[in-house]
Amino acid sequence: MRESEHLEVSQVSEFIETLPEGNLAQPKYFNAAVEISTILSHRELFELTLEIEKELGRDSKGNKDPRTIDIDILLYDNHIVSDEDLIIPHPMMHVRDFVLTPLSQIAADVVHPILGDTVASLHSRKSGY
Repeated sequence: MRESEHLEVSQVSEFIETLPEGNLAQPKYFNAAVEISTILSHRELFELTLEIEKELGRDSKGNKDPRTIDIDILLYDNHIVSDEDLIIPHPMMHVRDFVLTPLSQIAADVVHPILGDTVASLHSRKSGY
């Protein structure tokens, strides 16, 4: 995988191991959250994540099949985006422990721009880890 001169990793959470959502007969997943700083627009960042996924062996996006990697943009500052192929904040982040657990390690005080709650508050309501 190549590095991008247009972004810098600021923080990385611990990795947590979880069962696949929906009790599917698949291997466990490793989940983490990463905070980055970037000059890329949300669209450019999304395109970069797709390129990285492809480089790492991901064939398709949006299915429940096992995958080598899945990179989601959970938040992008306080932006709200509702495009056909990209929704920010991620529409399911507030109901998924496997997202909120690592995200709360690096962004506990960040406020969800639609729900108005901090990541820590959302996590405390969903916490199962």
